[in-house]
Amino acid sequence: QSAVASLLVKLPKEGTATRSAEDVANQAALLGGNVTAIAGSDEILIHIDGLSDGASRMLDLLADVSLHPKFPESELQRLKDDQLRANSISRARPQTIASEQFHRILYGDTGYGRLLPDDADVKGETVEQIRSYYQEYFVPSNAHLFIAGQFSGDLRKRIEAAFGSWKGGAAPAVPEVKASVKHTLELIDRPGAPQSTIYMGEPVIQPKAPDYAALEVTN
Repeated sequence: QSAVASLLVKLPKEGTATRSAEDVANQAALLGGNVTAIAGSDEILIHIDGLSDGASRMLDLLADVSLHPKFPESELQRLKDDQLRANSISRARPQTIASEQFHRILYGDTGYGRLLPDDADVKGETVEQIRSYYQEYFVPSNAHLFIAGQFSGDLRKRIEAAFGSWKGGAAPAVPEVKASVKHTLELIDRPGAPQSTIYMGEPVIQPKAPDYAALEVTN
């Protein structure tokens, strides 16, 4: 993960141009759900769930937190502290220690090679950098909208009203990242550790291969 992405996903719930953080939380709760945002290896996901009869209002709320985040600077230090605390807790676990090294060996100094954001990068991020990242990557040509549930009527007009004004340039280029396939053995000495963790990996077929589902089931 990058530090900017890890902080960016914490900000949509902190308020929009027209809604405070309390408004976002209360309106989601009134719809029987909540708003979550997650930074993954390949995407940033902003998600809202709730009762189906509130689908139109959920769309409006999702569009607002996605397209009009306020990025309040007053909350940034608190969010940084939360991320640094989470990093510290995770890196005290043998599973995380092993997994971080495993990904670093496979993917090197790339996004896939960083399981957690670097502490120094988290401390150095600014609202301006986060806003710049958002403007570059949050564009309609780089987004997918998925809706699941049981609904009455046609939601298409509500979707167009909520997201139709979304403007932006072309999706940014994504560099190709290849995993290292060399044979290697890595040992991490952790004096006094109460347990050991072992990771082993080898290349397999790609998800587009016809036998990939069978491989997943076998695994």
